[in-house]
Amino acid sequence: MDSNTVLIIVGLAIVAVLAVVLVVAIRRRKARTFAALTPEERELVYAKEQYSTRISELASDLKATEKESRKRTKRAEDRLREATAIGSDKIDSLKGANGTVSFTGLMITTPSGEYAITPQTTASADITGSPAVADGVEGTDDAVDTRTVALTLGGNGISDVVTFALGKEAEVRALAAKITSAAAHVETLQKQRDDAVAAAEQEVAEANSNATIEANNAQARYDAAEQESMAKVRAAEDAVRLRGINPK
Repeated sequence: MDSNTVLIIVGLAIVAVLAVVLVVAIRRRKARTFAALTPEERELVYAKEQYSTRISELASDLKATEKESRKRTKRAEDRLREATAIGSDKIDSLKGANGTVSFTGLMITTPSGEYAITPQTTASADITGSPAVADGVEGTDDAVDTRTVALTLGGNGISDVVTFALGKEAEVRALAAKITSAAAHVETLQKQRDDAVAAAEQEVAEANSNATIEANNAQARYDAAEQESMAKVRAAEDAVRLRGINPK
């Protein structure tokens, strides 16, 4: 161990000893000061200490009440968001010549817009156009195959056609079948969502109402206890004044 390290250790030890001596000296001074007080002054000291302790406890109670209320309200709001999102998950999608068709349990989105799915919603897949034919002979080199697959959506105000490459015929037919199935189940899904949203909205309302009540009750407890504790301090101060001493 070199000399510098020894000096550092000794210096730290001296600082620690001085700190202990200072703390002891302060405590002894406080004890002597307290011992020199009259009984009324001591009672005032106790009353002020109790006031500070009580105020601190009440402030903690207020914060704890607010924190717990926020937790309950957030849980209720989370459930409302979850309820509102029922039926919004994408079930399937398919890219066509002019854009993508996708749908959830409640909505269909096409390049032309969005449509609410109802029990009357229909979806079908049909091949349109002509196979490659040139000079009356099908399949010759200079022929052009114009066939595409059309997804036709209809029912309850929906009228939309989206075209897809012929090679996607199986995928388009599968998409049409899934949309048809969604239409068959949409009323059940919508009721599930509506019921969940209504229950969650009620929970949010109750959480907010309870939060207000609990906050008011906690504030009332704070005010009452603060007034009671302060009254004890004032009474102790009056007792000190009766002894001809200016309360500190």
